[in-house]
Amino acid sequence: MRARIELLILAAHEPELEPLRRRLAAAGRADVPCHPVGVGLVAAAAGTARLLAELQPAAVLLTGSGGLYPDAGPFRAAEVVVGSELRLLDSACLQGQAALPPPLRSELGTDGGRRTELLAAGAARALAIGTTLGITTDDALAARLARSGRCQVENLETHGVAQACHDAGVPVSVLLGITNLVGSQGRAQWRSHAGAAAEACAEVIVRWVRR
Repeated sequence: MRARIELLILAAHEPELEPLRRRLAAAGRADVPCHPVGVGLVAAAAGTARLLAELQPAAVLLTGSGGLYPDAGPFRAAEVVVGSELRLLDSACLQGQAALPPPLRSELGTDGGRRTELLAAGAARALAIGTTLGITTDDALAARLARSGRCQVENLETHGVAQACHDAGVPVSVLLGITNLVGSQGRAQWRSHAGAAAEACAEVIVRWVRR
């Protein structure tokens, strides 16, 4: 009988896991499973559900990159943050032009104990993460989403992963490297800082796993 996996680490795609795999191997912890789940809300939810059924982990950590919304504090490339509240964001809903049906959980939480541990391991701060269907590329929309959605960070996979974990009864934590300010310059900034953000997240995770 296969021993239960204590921790499963997920990310949207392989480039966000490469630095972590390297650092885990160097630390003698290549046994920690790391898997990509797919880019975007739908792919991430489906990929996570499949891996949860296959591997049956005791806990999940999602890592990756995130954009910082306006007024969320100074932008520092490769700053590592942990997720506190997780919210599903839709601009039409926030403007009263659409509504999410009550069975759809638009707000989810993260594991409080592990959040504290990740902060002790070097994450800078805990922030609310909003998941959108697409990357926000308009500065005015970014400001509205931040204000009405009560979020500081944007990420495309968080809510899908968290929903799958919630449905399976598995605690989930989120650790993201900040790559950009959300808005018109975000995609160019992401290309410049994605590598450094992945390295910074990997450093915090390995420090946490060693503990």
